Amino acid sequence: MGAGPPTGLRLLLAARPELLTPVLQVVHRVIGGYLRERSGAPRAGWCGDANPAFWLGGELNIHLHRLVLDGVYQCDGEG
Repeated sequence: MGAGPPTGLRLLLAARPELLTPVLQVVHRVIGGYLRERSGAPRAGWCGDANPAFWLGGELNIHLHRLVLDGVYQCDGEG
């Protein structure tokens, strides 16, 4: 854990960095879906996260951190 993306994905992202955003969107959907399922919140619930990406030691070594809020939030319609 914490070792970064598998080598194949790392090479793909190095060759096509425009794919980083769609890959991170999939990760966000998976984590958000898991949190909603565990919380019992309806699909309208949302979670927040931040994911800075760093290219360390050259173009082939992407380093990702993910900060995810602990919980699922839902607007009650009043604000």
